[in-house]
Order: sequence, then structure tokens, then C-alpha cells
Amino acid sequence: MDKDIRLVFKFKMSVQHYRKMMESKTFGNFVPLRILLVLAWILFTVLFVLDVSGRIELTQVVHVCALLVMVAIPAAWLTMEINIFKYSNAYREGFMAERQIAVDKEGFTFTNVTDHMSGNNSWDEISKIEELKDVFLIQINKKEQVILPKKSMGDNRKIGIFKEMVNENIPTHFYPMKNRNK
Repeated sequence: MDKDIRLVFKFKMSVQHYRKMMESKTFGNFVPLRILLVLAWILFTVLFVLDVSGRIELTQVVHVCALLVMVAIPAAWLTMEINIFKYSNAYREGFMAERQIAVDKEGFTFTNVTDHMSGNNSWDEISKIEELKDVFLIQINKKEQVILPKKSMGDNRKIGIFKEMVNENIPTHFYPMKNRNK
């Protein structure tokens, strides 16, 4: 592949893509893990209720852990939904977060066109890139994730070039769709 290739993708963050990004940041993309979270929440909620009602007796540590799980998972979900609701209201009022992502041999340049903020990340600074059905999720660190909608990338040729660049620069941190649970 030509090392001097520079791909530039411009797009507006839709509510649907914002939701996908928030769900991924909050609960991950691995479906079995999401199912495990729900099952853990159900289990610990049942244990807590049984303990409080006197039907079983949990140790203090297990009691507190059950309470934390029982509260933390719905709190995370509620916080995510509130943020999505706020974004969708702003979106309906005309706000469209315009983004630009440029990719070259050095790495990524992320630009928020709406507020003229921008930042660069070398390939070494990218934790992982996951390919989903309609987006790429670019994980910069544990807290920062950027979504790249495939429809903003143009044709399949550009998507292929992007995947080649990623695979050449961070092959152990790239998770293409064919190797993942969809």
C-alpha cells in the first residue's frame, strides 16, 4: 500500500450513531458480556431482596456488593439514556455535531468541525479499532472513543483502504467484523 495515502472522512453525528457510541462506551460491544451484565444484575437484585426480606442472610461484604451491582447497572443505563435524550433534543433543534477524521501514515487527526477542536493521535496511541455492521469504533483510551460511520467513508474501496491501513499499523488491535460476534 502507498504510504502517503491520506483518507479524510467528514460526517455529522446522527442520534443513531451517538446511541451506538454511548452503548459501546457504557456496556461494550460483546453481546455475551451484555447478557452477563443483565444476569448479574438480576442475580444480585434477587439476593439483595431475599437478604432484606430475611429469607437468606448474606455477609456484609456480599450485601454491599449486591447493593452496588443492583444500583450501578441501572444508574449507568439511566445516565446513558439521559445523555442520548439531551443529544437528540439538541439534534432536533438543529445541532449537528460535524466531525472530520483524517487517517494517514502518522495516525489519526480528529476534528470537531462544529466547535473547531482538533487533536492528533499516533497509531501507537490507539487502543483498538472494532468494526461493526455500520460503523468503526476507534478506542483512543479507556474513556475516549470515536465513532466512524461507514456511510461517511464513501465506497467499499475506501473502507478497504482504511482497513488495510489499520491492519498494517495496529494488527493486534484491529477487530474486523468477520472475526467478531455481530
